[in-house]
Amino acid sequence: MPNECAAITTHCPKCSQTIEISQRWTAGGVNDYGGWVLECTNCSEKFAFDLGRDFNDSRVISGAFIRDSWDRELGEEAMVLERNGLKTALQPSGRSVAPAQTEGSR
Repeated sequence: MPNECAAITTHCPKCSQTIEISQRWTAGGVNDYGGWVLECTNCSEKFAFDLGRDFNDSRVISGAFIRDSWDRELGEEAMVLERNGLKTALQPSGRSVAPAQTEGSR
């Protein structure tokens, strides 16, 4: 199965450091939807980034470390955000979005 790749640039919400991400997915593959808790390499701010697909095969190229991750299909987002003291996740568009409530997180 062929892999596809997209370059995503986001910024730390505290210091605006540029964070470069290589988003990969496999056409016809599993493509787990989810995201990461990132830690900025400049100011150490932790924030959540909702990558979409495929968070398992994607990687941060520069500007942050991946400290935690969630699989949206398993309903892990709210638990991971809470565990890291976060309330919302940044989208690639830069918008902040609260996690969807799942049956197990109510």
